[in-house]
Formats: sequence, C-alpha cells, structure tokens
Amino acid sequence: MKKISVGFLVFNENDNLQQTIRQAYTNLKKISNNFDIWVFDNNSNDGSSATINNLSAEIKELRLYKQKINVGYAQNLNSAIQKMEAEYIFVIDGDGQYDVSDIESGMKLLKENDVIFGIRKPRRDPVIRILMSYFLGLLSKVILNSKLDDINCGFKGFTFLASKKIRINYNYNFAGPEVYTMSKINNLKICQMRIKHYERMSGVSYFNGFFKIIVSCITMVKYLLQLRKILKKNL
Repeated sequence: MKKISVGFLVFNENDNLQQTIRQAYTNLKKISNNFDIWVFDNNSNDGSSATINNLSAEIKELRLYKQKINVGYAQNLNSAIQKMEAEYIFVIDGDGQYDVSDIESGMKLLKENDVIFGIRKPRRDPVIRILMSYFLGLLSKVILNSKLDDINCGFKGFTFLASKKIRINYNYNFAGPEVYTMSKINNLKICQMRIKHYERMSGVSYFNGFFKIIVSCITMVKYLLQLRKILKKNL
C-alpha cells in the first residue's frame, strides 16, 4: 500500500493541469518516496486526459481515472475516495488553487484523526463564490449542527480506514456536507486545518451565472434537509 495518495478532481481544467501536477510531484517528493498522484477526470472534453497521459510518461507515479460520462462533482469525489488506497488519502480540487505542500501538516493530523476539512484563509475567490460558501456553511451549522468553518473546501484528507467508510450517494456540485454526515454516522474523528489558497489560474467556476446561483441555493436547502434525516435515523 502507498503511504500517500493524492487525487485531483478535474473537469475541463487542461490549462491548469501541467502546473498543478508538476508542483504536486515536486512537493510530494520532498515528503515521501512512496506516493501516487491520481487525476479523476469527470469526462472532460478539453484534452485533459491527453495531457495526463503525456505527463505519465515522465511521472511514473501519475494515474488517470476518466469517467465514461460526466457524473457530477460529488460522484467524481466518491470515485476518488473509493479508488485510492494509501495510508493517507487526500482529495483536492484540480483547479490550481490548492497547495500540495499542506499535505505534510495533514499527515501529522491524521495520526490522531480520521478526516480533515481544509479551511481556506485567506480565500482567493470571487465574492459570489465566497458568499455561496458562507451560505452553505451557515445552513450546515443550523441544519446539521456542523462546527466546521469551511465545510465545502476542496481540500480533504482521510486515513485509509476512514475513506472506506464514506460513500457519497447524492449527486450535487458540493459534497462537503455529505462527507461530514457520513463521518458523523461512522463515528470518525473530524478535524480542520488552515490551508493555502490561490486565485484560479484559468478556467471558469461552475457557479458563474445568476440562474445557477439561485438553483444552487434552493438545492442546498433540500440537500441539507435530506442529510439531516439520514443523521437522525443513524445516530
């Protein structure tokens, strides 16, 4: 079993991939010689998979898992959690906004904990994305009794055993609340850590239109109420 597995979740992030993967490789080599890097491609149509295949010729630790159809963010995350096998597993959004060097601190935390949620501080996102996350976080605290500061951060860490107890069943473009819910149901020890966060290098976020924002807000409430029912039933 590998000591560290890092999985990047991508959809049409080809412009960011080379720099993201190369930086990850450089940072991981400083931490361990026993690691692999996965890219979970949610059926991109911008050449992302071709870029990964080309990079794998020089980076032997690189793996590609391409979805046959676009399964949505949550199920792409689920694939990463279920597919990777290592002592320490990290799942990171592949938009170039996160720093793999934070994994070293994460590994120390996972010696005493089961699941890590990152905290982006300061956060380098457009105001509308920050407001969306604030809204989701506030609702999660009210509806799920979450104590997390950044429940939908795109940087998460798991021990191997914890990763196999978490399965994402819903299919939304945010999955942090369900990871939290599954962690609570399975009595996993949750912790938080502050991580570095950068401005998006290129590409467009999913939450980039007024209609999508309104629909997402309505979906958030429905989703969290569904998760609360599951929590009450299993705790």
